[in-house]
Amino acid sequence: MKPYFAYYNTNELQAVIYGKWKLVFPHTYRTIPSGTELRNDGIPVKYSYIKLETPLLFDLSLDKGETTDVSAQYPEILAQLNGFADQARTDMGDKLTGIEGTGNRKAGRISQE
Repeated sequence: MKPYFAYYNTNELQAVIYGKWKLVFPHTYRTIPSGTELRNDGIPVKYSYIKLETPLLFDLSLDKGETTDVSAQYPEILAQLNGFADQARTDMGDKLTGIEGTGNRKAGRISQE
């Protein structure tokens, strides 16, 4: 079996990738609005914040820009990637769902096992 990849950002499980599939979980992210004039003087542009309300499934082999949610067409893939997400949450936790991972330890400490 191929490995899956869990994408975390600040203790939030935001996506799972398995082969050509990517499942993105509800979370808030920032982006530069379309049409924003970019700067080259070191001063950042203003970001917009987007809140994803539902999980989105993408076929990365056909949709590298992640523009088309195909979760309705592939319920079995959605279930499989959700299973991988459950494994990751059980081990590493997930701030978005409030799950404390069993594999977590205090910072700067190693397990005594």
